[in-house]
Amino acid sequence: MSGEENGAEMAGAVAAMVSFQQVTQQADAKAGTMATVHVGLAAVVASQVGQAGLPEPSRPAAVLFWVASLAYSIAFAVSGYLLIQVIRPRMAAPGTPNRFSLDVADHVGARPERLVDDAWATARAIARIAEQKNAYTARAVMWVAGTVVSAGVWLVVAGLVR
Repeated sequence: MSGEENGAEMAGAVAAMVSFQQVTQQADAKAGTMATVHVGLAAVVASQVGQAGLPEPSRPAAVLFWVASLAYSIAFAVSGYLLIQVIRPRMAAPGTPNRFSLDVADHVGARPERLVDDAWATARAIARIAEQKNAYTARAVMWVAGTVVSAGVWLVVAGLVR
């Protein structure tokens, strides 16, 4: 490749790295928002548990109370796990040590073709991270929504059985 072709390839690889990094940051931001809802809702439910008390088993609302409690507990645990999976640090190795990864920061003496290959390998590694984070984010949205709905049902039913 000529120097001009290498420059264009390098620019494309760097643009891909930047784009994929932005996608990972968006997933982290979404997870942060959902974690706020997750924890805030837990605080609301926890503040009401002591006031609600246990319903009498003979009351019709007792079954709904316990179903909502179970649904909330399961949704809370699953959504918490998924949110942790989104925000936990990941180190996707680009395959071999390269000059764009954390293991090597020295660019002196590198052939332009090697730098281009290293940049694309790093872009692919960041893309894998972005793909994983977004898969967990998409699953977490439904479970956080389930947590909100089940907590809402529980709060209403808990208010009725007092």
